[in-house]
Amino acid sequence: MSPLYDTLCIDHTPFETRAALLKDGKLICLYNERVGQTSTSAPVHIGDIFKGRIVNIVPSLQACFVDIGQGQNGFLPVNATAHDDIKSFHQGETILVQVKQPAKGDKGAVLSCKIELNGANTVLTPHRPGINISRKFQDADRRELFKATLCDLLPDDCGLVVRTHAENLPPETLAAEAQKLHQDWCSLTQTNDTTLGPVYQAEGFLTHLWNSLSTKDLQNIYVEGLEAAQNLQKLTNKAILHKGSTSLFEEHEIESQIEAALSPISPLPSGGHLVIEETQALIAIDINMAERTDNRSLDENWLRTNLDALEVMKEQIILRNLSGQILIDFINMKSKSDKNKLEDAARSLFKGTDCHFHGLTRLGLGEFSRPRLATSLSEQYRGPDASYAKLLRQLSHGGLHKTIPMGAALYNFWQDHPPHWLKDRLGFMPQAQLDKTLAPKAFSHEETKF
Repeated sequence: MSPLYDTLCIDHTPFETRAALLKDGKLICLYNERVGQTSTSAPVHIGDIFKGRIVNIVPSLQACFVDIGQGQNGFLPVNATAHDDIKSFHQGETILVQVKQPAKGDKGAVLSCKIELNGANTVLTPHRPGINISRKFQDADRRELFKATLCDLLPDDCGLVVRTHAENLPPETLAAEAQKLHQDWCSLTQTNDTTLGPVYQAEGFLTHLWNSLSTKDLQNIYVEGLEAAQNLQKLTNKAILHKGSTSLFEEHEIESQIEAALSPISPLPSGGHLVIEETQALIAIDINMAERTDNRSLDENWLRTNLDALEVMKEQIILRNLSGQILIDFINMKSKSDKNKLEDAARSLFKGTDCHFHGLTRLGLGEFSRPRLATSLSEQYRGPDASYAKLLRQLSHGGLHKTIPMGAALYNFWQDHPPHWLKDRLGFMPQAQLDKTLAPKAFSHEETKF
C-alpha cells in the first residue's frame, strides 16, 4: 500500500506553528497551533491540564463555563464529560479539565474532562479502561504479546492506547512508559492544592504531532524556524533547517494550495467541480458536472462523475477538516444498479476512517458524518488571528515595515498580542497604525522607508 504522505514541511514563528503533509508535492493535511495568550497569562497549549472551577452552567447549550485561572473562562460541553446532562455539575465545583482547543479571540479554550496523558508510544486514558492496540499493527502475535504484558499493569479504572509506530518496540519499554504516565496522573489527582491554574503541561505541538504520524513513511522533513528545527532534530535526524530567501511554504507551493482549499470550489478530474458550503447546521456539497466528450453514455458519465466526486470529497474532508453532518448532492441516476455501485464505492472508500457513510436518502443525497475533533480550515483562517499570523510571517522575513496600517479588528488583536520578539529579530519594533479605510482584518503591504 502506498504511503499517505512523503514530506513534512514545518513553518514556525513564536505565535504560530504550521505543519503540512505532502504526497508528491500535493498538500494532504495541514496542522497548526497558535499560541492562546492574554496579557495576564502564560501560553495555553492543546493537551495542557488545568484545575478549574465551574462558574456558569447553561442547560440550553448542554455546557458550562470553567474558570481555569487564565483570565478567560473555558467552554466545557457535556459530551466531553462522563455525564449525560450538564445539570449533573454544580456551580462552584472544582474539576480537572484538559484543553482540546486553545482560546481564540474572545472565545475561551474548549475543554474536556476526558483526560489523556500522551507518551512517545502510548496514551493513558484515566476512567476509560481497556488496552487498545493500534488497528494498523501488522503482526497479530505482537498485538497479543502487548495485551498480555500490559493488561494487569494499570488499575482497573485506567486504560492505555498503544500507537502504531510502537509495534516493533520491546513490551518492557511500553510498560515503563505506561507506569510513568500513571505516576503523573496520580500526582495530579492526589494533591490538596486548590489553586486554579495549570497542573500539567502537555508535550509540545511538534512532539505530539510527531508521535501521531507514521514517521517511517517520511522521506523529507523541512523546517523553517530555528527553534522548531532544533526541537524536531531531537526526534529525528531527517529534519533540515530551511534557509532560502523564499519562505518554505512558498517554495513548496503550500500557500497556494491552502488558498485553493479555502475556496468553495474544488475541481474534479472529469472537468466538473464540487461546491463545498459550510453552514452552522451541516456541510453541503454539490456536484457540478462538466460536458463529457469521452464517448460514454449519459448514465456512464453520471456514475463516473459521482465516483470521481467521492474521491475528491474524501481528500477535501481531510484537508479542510470538515466535520459534523455532511450531505453530498450526487448527480441523480436512474439506474438502481448504478446507485448500488455508488453506495458500495462510498462504503469501501470510507471504511476504516473516522468519516461514516450512512447511505443515500430518498432524494439521492449521500449522508456522511464525522466527529468534530478540531476547527475546520476555514475557521482557522477566518479570524483576525489568521491575518495577524500572516503579517508576522511576512515581517519575520525582514520586510522593512516600521509602521503598518491595519484594519480595526487586526489593530485591536495586535494591541492585545504585541509581538515583542520581532524587535530582537528585526532590530526594531514595528508600530501598528489604525486605518479605517482598510477592511477590518486587512493590512497594508507597502513597505515604509526609514
